[in-house]
Amino acid sequence: MRKNFFINENKTIKETLIKLSKCATKGLAVVNSSKKLIGVISDGDIRKKLITGINLNSPIKKICNKKPIFFKKNNIKHNFISRLFKEKKIDIIPVIDKYKKLYRVIHWSDIIENKLKTNYAPVIILAGGKGTRLRPFAKILPKPLIPINNKTLIENIIQKFKEENFNHFIFTLNYKKNILESFLKGLNYKNVILETFHEKKPLGTSGSLSILKKLRYNEFIVTNCDMYIDVDYKKILQFHKKNKNDLTIISSTYEMQIPYGIIKKNKSLKFLQIQEKPSFKSNINLGSYIVSKKIFNLLTYNKYEDMNKTIMRAKKRGLNIGLYNIDKDKWYDYGDWRKFNKNTTNFLN
Repeated sequence: MRKNFFINENKTIKETLIKLSKCATKGLAVVNSSKKLIGVISDGDIRKKLITGINLNSPIKKICNKKPIFFKKNNIKHNFISRLFKEKKIDIIPVIDKYKKLYRVIHWSDIIENKLKTNYAPVIILAGGKGTRLRPFAKILPKPLIPINNKTLIENIIQKFKEENFNHFIFTLNYKKNILESFLKGLNYKNVILETFHEKKPLGTSGSLSILKKLRYNEFIVTNCDMYIDVDYKKILQFHKKNKNDLTIISSTYEMQIPYGIIKKNKSLKFLQIQEKPSFKSNINLGSYIVSKKIFNLLTYNKYEDMNKTIMRAKKRGLNIGLYNIDKDKWYDYGDWRKFNKNTTNFLN
C-alpha cells in the first residue's frame, strides 16, 4: 500500500493540503482510526470548498467524497483500471479488504508508468501444506520459509516471477497460516500485490483453488511452494493461449534407474531373461500449471480435491489439456530433505 496516499478523517483541510503537496498527488484516501475507508479527497474538492469560505481548520471528513470509486481486495478489475482513470479523471482508487479497511491505494502513475502490469496472469502459490517431509523444520515454521541462498524459498519464487514483471501474487494458506501471513505482510516489495486467502480446512492442491472462484481473470499461473522452476512463464502463457488450452501442465522428462537386475518370467515361473539395472524415462508433473477459468468451474467450493482428480475430470469433460515440457536442469524440488540438500547445492552453483 502506498503509505503516503491516505489521511485520517480528523485531520484539518490545511493539514490535508500540506500532505497533498508532500505526496505530489491530487488525491488521498480518507480513513478512520481503524483504517476503514471513509472516502477520498482531492485538491479540486478542497478548492471548491475554499471558495465558499470554509475554515482551513475544519476536519477533512466534512468535505471528502464519501461515495468514491473503489475495489475490493479480491475483485480488482485490472483490465478496467486504465479506462477508469482516463474517463473519471481521478488520481487514486482505494482497495479495501473484507472488513472495509484500506488495503492499498492504486495511483494513476501505477498505470501510466507501467508499474502495475495488467497484461499478465496473477500467480497463485499453494502454501497451505504441512511440509511433513521437511520436519523438524516444518514443525516450527511453514515450509515456504525454509532458507535457500540467503533468502526464504518463497522469496526466491516471488523474485523469479518479479523478474518477468509478474506482480500479482495470491497465496492460499492453512498450516501455520498466521506466521506465513505475517512474513508476507512484512515483505517490502514495491508495486507488488500480495493477497492471502485462508483455507478453513485442508483442501488439497486444487480444492484450495475453489475458494478463489470469484476472482475475475481468464488465466492463472498456479504453482506449489516447494518447487522452484527457472523458466520463462510469459512464453508458457503464450503457448497456453495459442493452443487454446484450458489447462497447461508444466512437465519434464525424468529418468529413473532401478538399482537391481529385473527378472522376466513366464506364467509357470520359468526364468526367461534378466535385465541389469534398467532405466525408464517418463514425463512427470512438476506441480505448476496455467489454469483457465473453466477449470475453476469444475471445483466445488471449500471441498477437498487433489489436482490429479481435477485433471482427469477436465479430460472427461472434453476440456483441452496440454503439456509444456522443460529441461531437467530447469526445476528444483525442495519437498524433502534429500531433494533439498541436492538442489540447494545445484541452485547455488
